Amino acid sequence: MPYPLSKARSCDATASANESPERGLIVVTDYLPDVYVDFRCRFPTVATGLDALAREIGTAGPLDPRTARLVKLGMAVASQSQGAVRSNVRKALDAGAEPAEIEHVILLALTTSGLPSVIAAWQWAQDVLANR
Repeated sequence: MPYPLSKARSCDATASANESPERGLIVVTDYLPDVYVDFRCRFPTVATGLDALAREIGTAGPLDPRTARLVKLGMAVASQSQGAVRSNVRKALDAGAEPAEIEHVILLALTTSGLPSVIAAWQWAQDVLANR
């Protein structure tokens, strides 16, 4: 992993994860890099807006959550984003995708994204799958 990972913590150093959001934006994480959590804490209104946009986009079309997550995984592979690949593998599994479907999505990127990005994504996905 390129970044240290966070556990549940509050953006307000004096607040605990059980306190109300009024004291500060509370970020509950299991797998998020510290740099991402720090960004969300530094810009809480941007983070809230981004979360709202993501929810709206997720319900704007006919794709079910499982299919949408597999599509997002394909985009993460193409962009060669380790964090996005790992995140979308976890979220695809949570949405009901099978490991073989995740592997197939990564394989499908071969002719579009190339061997290096597929091999990297394959490794990142296998790391997540091995820890599930």
